[in-house]
Amino acid sequence: MHWKNLQCVILRRLLTYSPTSSSPHIAWIVFANGCKKRCTRSVCKEVQLNAGGCHCNQLTLDATCHLLHNEGNMATSAKSLDPLDDYLSPQFEVYREGFGDSARVSDINIAVRRYLLQDAPRELAADVVAALLADAPVNEGISELQADEVLTSYEPWEIAWQFHRAAVFACPTLDALIGRLRVWSYIDDQLDAGLWLTHHGSTQALNEMCQRIGVSPDRSRDRLTDDDDVSDTADLLVSHCLPQELLVVWREATSPTDADLTDAEWEILQPFVPLPPSGRVVPQFSKAARRALSGIFYRHLHETSWGQIPARYGTRENLYQRHVNYRKAGRFEQMSQAVEDDPAGKRLRRWLKAM
Repeated sequence: MHWKNLQCVILRRLLTYSPTSSSPHIAWIVFANGCKKRCTRSVCKEVQLNAGGCHCNQLTLDATCHLLHNEGNMATSAKSLDPLDDYLSPQFEVYREGFGDSARVSDINIAVRRYLLQDAPRELAADVVAALLADAPVNEGISELQADEVLTSYEPWEIAWQFHRAAVFACPTLDALIGRLRVWSYIDDQLDAGLWLTHHGSTQALNEMCQRIGVSPDRSRDRLTDDDDVSDTADLLVSHCLPQELLVVWREATSPTDADLTDAEWEILQPFVPLPPSGRVVPQFSKAARRALSGIFYRHLHETSWGQIPARYGTRENLYQRHVNYRKAGRFEQMSQAVEDDPAGKRLRRWLKAM
């Protein structure tokens, strides 16, 4: 899914039949990328009408169907993740239904503007405006000009969706988001869990979660960005796990292991790690090297094969090649000598000697 740029969200309801009629409740859904689909409420069946370059998956479709056909069954806890919806609902009974009435739209826009400038939590509003206006500077608060630009460029429901995203991202832990759930009662809960994992989870952590539940992320089609890859992996995890199962594998994939190098250990080993082609150490390169060494150390501690090393440390091909390169260059020997007389390197001595 490409929620970040609002590329795969529904733009409008083109046609619906009354829920009380004998006909099934059908809606045409137009996505921002031009894809057109049909949804039937009873089975949420996807029908591809315009196959040109569409990457919308079933979870995306299910989520948009829920938005279209929402019957007010949302749990109270879920409503707290929709601050703008909650703010507008007392003033406008079903504010999405007012889009065709210009006077009503004007009233809604006034209310949304007031919320952005005055009533919204400051950090949440800043995140929303930054997302909608391409990282606009909001350190000093949202300006009236920025609020007007948001309202000119986006519909109220699009702004409400961004507030929802920001509220999900602001949840400090996955447990705080879904810890109360035993099953996925609403598609919103699944979608929120996927959003949270996309925002808070690294590629390595999500890949390890897949490894632990025995599924493989789909690498067959091209992604526009790395974020798309992470998003698809998050969707896969949510579709294969119940809430409590998802929490368990998240904790397992993100909790420290006994092989993780401590800061003191890394300080000893880092001088012997080869520099990147640029000739200078950058944080991203240093982090990747530390992670890989921890993975090689994990193999020694647990006497596993390369394929059994947790995915958080990198691919087995990368780890094995790094191991071979370090060994050929004598780097493990240099590291072994460095830890010999340093108390901080005590637990690494046996491992490095074996290299």
